Amino acid sequence: AIMDSPQMVGALPTFSMPLAATRTGSLICIEITGDSMHPTIKDREWVIAERIVDMEIIKNGFIYIIVGAEGVVCKRLYYDQGKDYVKLVSDNETYTTYRQPLADVVGLYKSIMKLSYDFRNWNNDLRKDIKDLKDRVSALEVRKK
Repeated sequence: AIMDSPQMVGALPTFSMPLAATRTGSLICIEITGDSMHPTIKDREWVIAERIVDMEIIKNGFIYIIVGAEGVVCKRLYYDQGKDYVKLVSDNETYTTYRQPLADVVGLYKSIMKLSYDFRNWNNDLRKDIKDLKDRVSALEVRKK
């Protein structure tokens, strides 16, 4: 498998973090692009993930980095023992759930933390949007009378 290649792994940049969760196992740090995992993981956030070599320790519903023949994706993963596929689910409900054949999985990593540049108050934005909608509905009701 590509991710198991000592030459490839040795060529990757490395860094240290002073956190207990990052001191064990084989970890990767990867930038996530796109909005399929929004709002949990936003576009351009970084995810630190631990390498998984045994499908028996998969935790259904957790976020995994899946390295496949077609590329790399970050999704919630569901696996039933004995099946030849995993089910991949986005947190953004506009994206379709799909199955990934295990034969196409080159590497699998369980997300343990994320790094973000985004300090936006998403709840405040949502409250503002709801207030704007209420104001519009009120204005329409006044016009109807």
